[in-house]
Amino acid sequence: VDNVLEGSVRKAGNRVRITGQLIKISDGYHLWSDRYDRELSDIFEVQDEISIAIVEKLRVKLLGGEREQIMKRPTDNLEAYNLYLKGRYHWNNRSIKEVQRAIECLKRAVELDPRFSLGYAGLADAYIIQADNVFFERRHAPMSLAEKSVFKALELDDSLGEAHAALAQIRFSQWKWHEAEKEYLSAIRLNPRYATAHHWYAIFLAAKGRFAQSLEHIKLARELDPLSLAMIAAQAVGCYLTGQHDKTIEICREGFELNADFPQYSLITGWSLLEKGNHNEAIKQFYRSRELAEKELPGEDDPMHWIIHVGRAYAMMGEYSKAKEILEDTIEKTKDQLAPFFPIATLCFAVGDMDRGFEWLARSVEKQEFWLPVFRASPLFDTVRSDPRFVSLMSRIGLDDKSPEVSDE
Repeated sequence: VDNVLEGSVRKAGNRVRITGQLIKISDGYHLWSDRYDRELSDIFEVQDEISIAIVEKLRVKLLGGEREQIMKRPTDNLEAYNLYLKGRYHWNNRSIKEVQRAIECLKRAVELDPRFSLGYAGLADAYIIQADNVFFERRHAPMSLAEKSVFKALELDDSLGEAHAALAQIRFSQWKWHEAEKEYLSAIRLNPRYATAHHWYAIFLAAKGRFAQSLEHIKLARELDPLSLAMIAAQAVGCYLTGQHDKTIEICREGFELNADFPQYSLITGWSLLEKGNHNEAIKQFYRSRELAEKELPGEDDPMHWIIHVGRAYAMMGEYSKAKEILEDTIEKTKDQLAPFFPIATLCFAVGDMDRGFEWLARSVEKQEFWLPVFRASPLFDTVRSDPRFVSLMSRIGLDDKSPEVSDE
């Protein structure tokens, strides 16, 4: 870094005082400084003034499109923009309750400004995560709303990287792989500093088995947004899928330091502990993940699917009666669509019930479960990887087709 911008914002009533200074790192020389005392309603004008002042002091020559991008305002409605920022904050916490709060903020934002394209993109993202937090038939409604929101965002501004990233994730959920990758790459090209585009593209690359590229993109996503709970979890999953179990546990520990109540960190830690042979410690982590997940689930919902992994641990320890008890209890829960199918299949495989395992895996393929393509290469399926039935079912996912890859150069 050659130069750093630092400053402060102070707010009193409806007035703000913004100070900014541009500092040359090598000798601490102040290239530029200024103070702005304005009404809060002028905040977007101040942003424009500061941006152009810095460009001029650094003697950067802007092309027409670049200047237009710097001066581009997402909305002129300050309240709508404030709601958008609040919505993004709640969305980034990822829990069921927080995502619902995000949806409420973002819906209000686009009501206040119906031409707020970034607001619609944010709303699409919120619906996507809401769909990811539930199972099967319950997913259709939020995913449909996500698609409606993202099309509105693109109708208003088809150069919005955030909207293309959301559309890519929708296409991923539909297993439309080629369309998804094109949209991911469009999002990154249009907004290379949008962390979520790199995060979601990393998930796609992991599903494709392109693990080196996947880890590169999730590493970049974390550099761009180091406080994102979901991106830390995604990096941990990437390391788990590539057999880096000590690294997985280390990354989850970093996540715990930010938020000890995020259930995915305990879950992912448990996976890697299992692979390291630390069965009892893994079981403790799985129960912890379930305890945290229970706090978020509404009404009568029971996160029984988190306990599937406890069953796998018991099976790996040779305690098959305990594992089978968990399996039967979990299958009973699926009558209310409360458990994903492919983890049930992995528990069937762990206790040696291969035929029933493949029945559940076939249901997972039929329902196009979001995470199945990512975890098909995981240790969860090591015992059946060479079985012709597994090979046949995985071919139906369509990720191993011979169509040309889209370049991310």
